[in-house]
Amino acid sequence: MAAKDVDSNLEDRLPGSESPLPNINKIWDLRRLLKSSQERLDELEKTSVPDHESMELERSIIKGVNKEIIRLERETLYYDVFFR
Repeated sequence: MAAKDVDSNLEDRLPGSESPLPNINKIWDLRRLLKSSQERLDELEKTSVPDHESMELERSIIKGVNKEIIRLERETLYYDVFFR
């Protein structure tokens, strides 16, 4: 019962229905994806016959994920600075 009251109290303090928490969760998920893509890229680079198509795919994933992490971090920081 107390946890439910805490949750509703937090929701009441947030302006509108937006919450930075979903962005934080997304950032962590994207960081895990980034780490695994970097590990796959490292493995592909170590092979004797590199698969250039797979390497380019991993590089594209890494680049896109980095951009999305930066965007979400900015949104979260903006929210934190202006709505605190």
